[in-house]
Amino acid sequence: MDINGLEGISVQQLADELRRGGRFVMFDYVISVLVVTFRRSSAIYYLRPGESALGKGFQYILLTFFLGWWGIPFGLIYTPIAIIRNLSGGRDVTKEIMNTALGLRIMAAQGQAPAEAAPEPVLPTQAPAPARVQPPAAPAQPAGPVCPKCGTPARPGATVCGKCGARLGEPSEEARTCTKCGAQVEDDWRVCPECGEKLVFECPECGGRVERDWKTCPFCEAALPAMEPEPEVEEEAEPVQEAPKDCPVCGEPVQPDWSVCPACATPLNLTCPGCGAGVQHDWKTCPFCETDLPPALPEKGPQASTPKGDTHAFPF
Repeated sequence: MDINGLEGISVQQLADELRRGGRFVMFDYVISVLVVTFRRSSAIYYLRPGESALGKGFQYILLTFFLGWWGIPFGLIYTPIAIIRNLSGGRDVTKEIMNTALGLRIMAAQGQAPAEAAPEPVLPTQAPAPARVQPPAAPAQPAGPVCPKCGTPARPGATVCGKCGARLGEPSEEARTCTKCGAQVEDDWRVCPECGEKLVFECPECGGRVERDWKTCPFCEAALPAMEPEPEVEEEAEPVQEAPKDCPVCGEPVQPDWSVCPACATPLNLTCPGCGAGVQHDWKTCPFCETDLPPALPEKGPQASTPKGDTHAFPF
């Protein structure tokens, strides 16, 4: 875990300073681009007893002041909240740090938990602790829960893993099945590859990973909005165009919406005079109302039709 401000501090020195008012803080910053607003949290900073948080959070105050207002409407809402919170000392995350492996080592140095309850934390440029007389071992406490996702031991009574943010006491297999299509998914997947369902949700306040049905963020205690699945957009079917057909008399190509053939003037879309239903040229009786149909095609004869391909004589 990377924490700014721990350079050259041993675990024992850190435990002593936390007794005297030291704390871990994070700062919020907002960046807006037109209608899109990003609300994020900084890295974790360690403040020694009596150290002001303004020096650490001043850069995030300037960043939010110049880049946070431009989003509509959330930029105008989140920007003053972030500035006021940073001016008041940032967001105290000391309790969350005490739920991690580093927190267990600090508690062991304070005589509140056995030293072997947590692995050795990695501190940047950690100096060796001075020799001291070990206090008497505290009474053995029941072992705390183990994170089902990353395997990190947690403090007894903790409900959230301080290392990866997973909920404790719940099987990790639930997160490996898509809630929409039931396909098998991995814990680090953000969407289901089978149906595109969103799998990972983030708290709008602190950016921590939350579940769809949670109402309160376990990291910052902010109320979570209802996360409903996005409605599927049905694609409109393209209209099917009818293929052109041929005139039943002269054989010339005609369109489905033409009423007469432009070559021989033969009616194309015939209807029954009795019921108005569509009929064909060679029908003699309407199959819908049994009405006798008049002949639609001209009688064949030397003057009734002109063979296809002949030249017509026009009166001019």
